[in-house]
Amino acid sequence: HERRKNGTVDRKTDELEKKKVKEIIAIGETKEKIKQHFASYKKVTEVKTMDEAVEIALTNGCKGDTVLLSPACKSFDMFDSFEHRGMEFKKSVNKLN
Repeated sequence: HERRKNGTVDRKTDELEKKKVKEIIAIGETKEKIKQHFASYKKVTEVKTMDEAVEIALTNGCKGDTVLLSPACKSFDMFDSFEHRGMEFKKSVNKLN
């Protein structure tokens, strides 16, 4: 997602999400802000962990859907870096097998 320095969402991001995204699964300290922004036109589910996020994506998704890890903002409350966040996402996905 493209975010401006003041935390608002870029208009292009809004349009893409309106057209292409089925559901937003929000985690971390900004999940309430994410929900407030998108809930008027998109299903938003709040969870506490990456494992929960991946499980919800699996449960709510359909065959052929794509699950995209797309951070809306920094997540230092949960992860040390974007690499750490990506590794945790992979671990959560691999636990499903």
